[in-house]
Amino acid sequence: TPNYLCDAKAMQRIHFSSLDPSRPRFIVVMRDPVMRAFSEWSMFALAWNWDAERNFTSAMEGKLSALRRCNETLFDQPLLLETLPTEELAEYVQSCYRQGRAMMYPQLSMYAPCILHALRYFRREQFLFLRYEDLMKMSAEAIVRLVGHFSGLHLDAELVAQAVEGGKCQPSHREHSAPPPGSNPPPA
Repeated sequence: TPNYLCDAKAMQRIHFSSLDPSRPRFIVVMRDPVMRAFSEWSMFALAWNWDAERNFTSAMEGKLSALRRCNETLFDQPLLLETLPTEELAEYVQSCYRQGRAMMYPQLSMYAPCILHALRYFRREQFLFLRYEDLMKMSAEAIVRLVGHFSGLHLDAELVAQAVEGGKCQPSHREHSAPPPGSNPPPA
């Protein structure tokens, strides 16, 4: 999720706890940033009632103002992110993206700083970047094959075909439901 990708400490932990840091594989599904932010806001504000701000524009303005206040220089000059030492980039992502916490709508929709930080620990070849919009157009079989090829997992062609034909590789069409009663919202 963008939550883990934007948690600088998570990327560091994955790197340093790996027996061989060249082996992990990451699949990053990126969505149109505004649509992703709107989807997350809709879930937290309208479906689950965890965000009291019922106006998407107001929610985004508030989050973007907070991001600007966090570091005005980097907000106004994002290309400077590439020049930051790894520790400073990690601090920026950790503090301004609030450890990748939920309800950070615009931050988690701005993938570049989080990816830039992750690439300080892992090679580009360890990432499969997919656009959500493209993924939704792909057949289930193509997705299984793509992920299998990228991850290095052996895929038995007959088993993949049986799963696809049997409907076991179809996307769920269920609506997102509210969390179980008594659940607590994620920390803000």
